Amino acid sequence: MDQTPISIVHYSERVAALKQGGVRSFVVTGSQRALLIDTCFGGPQLAERLAQVTTLPLDLLLTHSDGDHTGGASLFERIYLHPAEMDRLRERLPELQATLLPVQEGDTLDLGDLQLQVL
Repeated sequence: MDQTPISIVHYSERVAALKQGGVRSFVVTGSQRALLIDTCFGGPQLAERLAQVTTLPLDLLLTHSDGDHTGGASLFERIYLHPAEMDRLRERLPELQATLLPVQEGDTLDLGDLQLQVL
């Protein structure tokens, strides 16, 4: 488990970054849900930092399944990712219990008053 410190950078009321070394992930907050885009390397601070950013239900969107993007994936019940990455993620993280939800270009993720379109 990575011990590199995680810092928070707030870009706006709805967007914050988690910075861990040279890697960043982003939290986008709507009125009903929030979405974390990648998890950096994860580690023991991740859940604490996420709680500092939002108290809303939080889903994870993975851009791909490399370790610097998936280190905290085990914290989540629902993970969105492209279907081409699903088998690779399961191979990398066989203990993962989350529901994997496929997303592709053009799909929309509903956060309440904010909808994000997958590009």
